[in-house]
Amino acid sequence: MSLKINDVSKVFGGVVALSDVSFSVEPRSIFGLIGPNGAGKTTLFNIIAGVFKPTRGSIMMDGRHLENEPNYLRIDRSIARTFQNIRLFPNLTVLQNIVVGMHNKLRCAMIESLFRTSRWRAEEASARERASELLDTFGLGDRKDDIARSLPYGEQRILEITRALVTDSNVLLLDEPAAGLNNVESARLVDFIRMIRNKMGRTILLVEHDMNVVMKVCEHLVVLDHGVKIAEGEPCEIQKNKQVIEAYLGRKFADEAGS
Repeated sequence: MSLKINDVSKVFGGVVALSDVSFSVEPRSIFGLIGPNGAGKTTLFNIIAGVFKPTRGSIMMDGRHLENEPNYLRIDRSIARTFQNIRLFPNLTVLQNIVVGMHNKLRCAMIESLFRTSRWRAEEASARERASELLDTFGLGDRKDDIARSLPYGEQRILEITRALVTDSNVLLLDEPAAGLNNVESARLVDFIRMIRNKMGRTILLVEHDMNVVMKVCEHLVVLDHGVKIAEGEPCEIQKNKQVIEAYLGRKFADEAGS
């Protein structure tokens, strides 16, 4: 599914957080949104996710306007997200965390779950089976009965993203997925994101400050600075862009990335 951001602006009181930002995210692409602190990345991310409404402009998914719909409907419109700070259920098992993420697909009424009817048991068994298959696919199958808080930080991040995937949303918003990861964990994350796109056909939009991760995994980038889009293109173009180097990347990183 294609995602189009059309002339989006956001004003908080007298502060202009975003000004006429536009871009399109193509289906099955890995798209990066980068820029310095205060550039407006998180604000735009929250507008796409439905946390904020834009002051002006539109968010469109395959021609359908989303900007006036509440955030809880975004999953039904095929948009799911993760957060910079991991938001797992720390005292539930790995498997239970994934099953919880399927709540929007379960059809049993609350009364059926309370009395554990045969239909509820069948649906629960199906959800657990699918969750186990996903955990096996992403290398967490042997940890499914572990308590989520016991996992290493990098695996907690993989678990959180996997939980977002079980909503069957076609567009996945990743908010600084490499935050707090070491080099080994970051490399695993890059492979994981590619797997999501290649094996599951998902479209991925990520906000990220780790430029090594961005340049390795993203196919297209938009750069924001003070709420304005200052550049757009492939990573090799962005790392040579003088305005981006001055505003964000810095000459040292640009030279290292181009070497």
